[in-house]
Parts: sequence; C-alpha cells; structure tokens
Amino acid sequence: MVEDVEQFAHQSSFSFCYFVIKNRADLTALLTQICSWAAEKQCRPIIVLDGHGSRQDGLKLSDSGETITWAELSEHLQWINVETGNNLCVIGAACYSLQAISLIKLNAPTPYFVLLAPEQEVNVGFLEKNLPAFFKLLFTTNSLKDAYCHYLSSTFTYFHCEKLFFRTMAIYIQNQCKGKAAAQRRERLMTEFFMDGLPNNPNTRKLVRDKIKKGLKPTQDILDGYAKIFLINRKCSFTMDELFDYLDNFK
Repeated sequence: MVEDVEQFAHQSSFSFCYFVIKNRADLTALLTQICSWAAEKQCRPIIVLDGHGSRQDGLKLSDSGETITWAELSEHLQWINVETGNNLCVIGAACYSLQAISLIKLNAPTPYFVLLAPEQEVNVGFLEKNLPAFFKLLFTTNSLKDAYCHYLSSTFTYFHCEKLFFRTMAIYIQNQCKGKAAAQRRERLMTEFFMDGLPNNPNTRKLVRDKIKKGLKPTQDILDGYAKIFLINRKCSFTMDELFDYLDNFK
C-alpha cells in the first residue's frame, strides 16, 4: 500500500513521506516536526494515521503497547493546523478515529480543515484496496471530495471544519440560549448579581433581568468572534439568522 501511494506521489507534484512510529516519543516528536515544517514551508499537509485505534484509549502504538489519547492527538493536530492557516487534512485510517470530533471546542482552533475517518472498526482489506486508489485520484484531479466519494465514502465520514462549527454552534445555542436551559442560566446570573450587593427591589430586578436577557441573546458578533478563533481566520459562510432558521425547522 505504501509503495503504491509513494509511486503515485512521485508521478505528481506531491511530496510523500512515510514514518514508522514505535512509541509515544516518536509520534510526538514527528508531529512537532510536522508543525515546524508547516510553519516554515507554508504547506497544506495530508496526515494519514494508519494504525489501531480504541474508542476509549485512543491511538495504539503497536510496537511499544503505548497509546496516545484522542485528546492528546487532537491537541498536536491543532498546533499543526494553526500553522497551516486551517489547511490540514487528516485521514484517520485507524479504527474509531472519528472520536477526534468529540473534542471540538468553540473557543479553540479546529484541529483540521477536513477529517476523513471511520466511526467503527475498519477492515485492513478495505484500506489496502481503497487508500492507494484514493490517493491516485487525488493526485490526478486535486479533488479531495471526488477521491473521497469514489473510494472512502462507504466506510469513512467526511467532516469539514465549517460543518462541525455549524453543528457545535447550533448545540451551544440550543443548550445554553433557548428554553429551560436559558431560563436557568438567567436565574443563576440574577442570583450572582444580587450577591454582589445590588439592592434587591422590583426596579433593579427588571433592569438586571433585561440586561441579562439581552446579553444572553446570540448575535452575529458572537458568531463572528467564535468563527475567527475556531476557523483560524477563515471566513464563515453562514450567519446567525441561518442558525436560528435551522434550529426553528429542526423542532
């Protein structure tokens, strides 16, 4: 499989490197080196994680028996992606590597521009048959989406960072800014205001309640602020109004 991909790369304008990882120290050193390369060469790397994965433990390093958790791996990928300006593609050829998406946070940069990964166990035969063909089509057409649709879509899920951002923002608004959760949050903030010594009377309560309600309402500025961090200065293609429309129609 490696030889096939290397041959396709050499026939195109792509650079190809293959590394054998024996332990955690090897992996973290390599990821740190890739981060330096990304900063120095302004490249758009594709990292293929070919190994064994566990839903709970993370990526297993077979020679040493060590593991690196999905959280630790995500942090390293995040550093690399920041240096690429949000141009990192990650192909998780390890089982359960889709677990990496569960670590997404709105107030931190996305670990990848695109992630292609399986949610369940993946058959070695599938990888040997489809990964070389995937890269051959990618190197020929320069279309990641076409190569994915032709060879990986039956087993791998395609996650674009903006799709993840949209979903995570929608969950945040639904859970923190609407309905019962929002009411509980308002009451908690009301209590905190009056614990700081404000006079607790009807006029003050109304002023504080109005201020809290206005402050908790999601605005375009809030979306833009999170987008700047999460998408690493890439422009977000959707608006807060579109998020509200999605949530209203989702009911």
